[in-house]
Amino acid sequence: MAAKKKKKTEADLFVEPIAPRKDVIHLVDGSGYIFRAYYAMRRLSTSKGLSTNAVFGFTTMLLKILKNHQPEHIAITFDFGGKNFRHEMYPAYKGTRSAPPEDLPPQIPLIHRLVDCLRIKKLVVPGVEADDVLATMKKMAEAAGREVVIVTGDKDLMQLVDDKTSLLDEMRMGRGNETSEVRREQVLQKFGVPPERVADVLALAGDSSDNVPGVAGIGEKTAAELVNLYGDLEGVLAHIDDIKQPSRREKLRTQAESARLSKRLVLIRDDVPLQEWLPAGLSDLVYPGPDRAALKAFFTEMEFRRLINDPIVHEEGAVPTAAQALLFMPAPAPEIAVDRSKYRSVTDAAGLREVITSLGAVPRFAVRTEVDKPGAPDAKLVGVGVSWSEGEAAWLPVAALGADALRAALAPILTDTGKQIVAHDGKTDVNTLFFAGYPTWRLAGDPMLAAYLLDADAETPSLANLARRVLGHMMIEPGTVLGANKTLVGLDQVSLEQQTSFVGEAVDMTLRTAAQLEPRVEAAGLGALYRELELPLEGLLGEMERAGIKIDTARLNNMSDDFAQALASISEKAMEAAGKPFNLESPKQVAELLFKDLGLPITKRTATGPSTDAGVLEALAEKHDLPALILEHRMLSKLKGTYIDVLPRLIDGRGRVHT
Repeated sequence: MAAKKKKKTEADLFVEPIAPRKDVIHLVDGSGYIFRAYYAMRRLSTSKGLSTNAVFGFTTMLLKILKNHQPEHIAITFDFGGKNFRHEMYPAYKGTRSAPPEDLPPQIPLIHRLVDCLRIKKLVVPGVEADDVLATMKKMAEAAGREVVIVTGDKDLMQLVDDKTSLLDEMRMGRGNETSEVRREQVLQKFGVPPERVADVLALAGDSSDNVPGVAGIGEKTAAELVNLYGDLEGVLAHIDDIKQPSRREKLRTQAESARLSKRLVLIRDDVPLQEWLPAGLSDLVYPGPDRAALKAFFTEMEFRRLINDPIVHEEGAVPTAAQALLFMPAPAPEIAVDRSKYRSVTDAAGLREVITSLGAVPRFAVRTEVDKPGAPDAKLVGVGVSWSEGEAAWLPVAALGADALRAALAPILTDTGKQIVAHDGKTDVNTLFFAGYPTWRLAGDPMLAAYLLDADAETPSLANLARRVLGHMMIEPGTVLGANKTLVGLDQVSLEQQTSFVGEAVDMTLRTAAQLEPRVEAAGLGALYRELELPLEGLLGEMERAGIKIDTARLNNMSDDFAQALASISEKAMEAAGKPFNLESPKQVAELLFKDLGLPITKRTATGPSTDAGVLEALAEKHDLPALILEHRMLSKLKGTYIDVLPRLIDGRGRVHT
């Protein structure tokens, strides 16, 4: 007799992320990361005064890729510089970009030297941009049946995403619902259209960073609506008469050629001749490993003392520093067994007593809290996850058990000094429970801290990253449960089955990663530092966050009134200087007044017209009184709207704001 098919539950329908694979081709957007690396860490220089912040940031980014993904094929591209074929189409292309900071250009040759020391294949092709080279290599790789990961933070490259190609941002490995990986779903969330229609949206909306004009008055949201209605740019232009809004019709009719030009500018080419740089095709992308001697000499010259002992600079067979070697132990093979159906949800008093009994029988367990609005001052506890053994976890929802009953059951075991409690980013959990009326309790372990001690330069030690690297397990992607951005919901808004699988896995992985990492911390000689400094310091920081910052609401209210009067006075002076009334908050009206009515020189443009940013206004203040008044109005308005009027709304019942 045939076995009866088990009905799928919501817990069975989670989309599992694809596990990292070594046969994927990694392509790095070098030019895109230079500026990000520069701004990620400021004021870093050698003893001789050579600025190295961009070099260091770029180095750590590349080391993350090599360590975390161990690519067999990898290449990096940089812009050649100067004008290219897009400037021939539109001379003002990228014309609004300001000069780079003076200490950045000297670092660019050093970044190229770094790439050479790492022996990563480098492509710098005249007449085209790095994006076009990336797209061409992607096309070559897909034609050969390979998958591609493009390492970038550039949204324009989202048009290259497809079933075989994803984007990865190694500078955005955050905690929570953010993901560093961009696939079709993330492109839809960002642009409102699939990857193949991104260029159409940019053609209509323009791109101020590259000075792509688009259609003035059409933003990305409107552009996405039009593209979804009519298919692509030409479809939109063919249906102008069907568009209901008269102003929108007129803009599209009069700026149709601007939109077509913009699409030619933003569309990434995939037909760049690369034979000179890749005579052997994809075989030229095989990664041979670094030139270790050259890399060590480079790190010594840059005075990157912490990186000199990195495992990557050691000769084959040499032993790296203990901490780094231990963290970079290969993940277990095969992947650990995780059966989410074993995680249980507890919805009655009897079940709660069973869980408390299980916790009481073990010396060590893990805890994870969930709230309805993470980060909000009025966030409320949704429930608590606990795990006392590998593969054993329970979800304790407040809605089913009652806040008082759950607190009465958990508080004694949390404060039992004979128990060791583990939590990932544990002060968050201690504080969440404190604000829900629980007594404070002491952390005995935190895998986030353990991983950081073992290698501070590794990717962000989020729980998902640690589970992947230490256990070889890919956790449920938060976005598949909670959504993201505008569709983000609290855990209390999803089904009990989803809550149980999501939290059960998280608290199970917390217990397991701590069990793997803490012996490595001890073996590296960092046990005392972990136990006697880092964990107590985390507790102290949590105590500071619980205490909060006292806010003098009466003083802030008085300041708000003073600022309102000052803004009114500045507004009056601005109207007088302008010779007519206008809206100081409207960049369009300000631009029209400064450049058309007053005839002041245009020094910078954006996709929607002349720029009125702070730098422009500061320069114009030497020629007329009005720009200085507009600047002062903006400063006071921002202080009032961002801090003075907002802080009183963030206080708790004791008049305090909590970070």
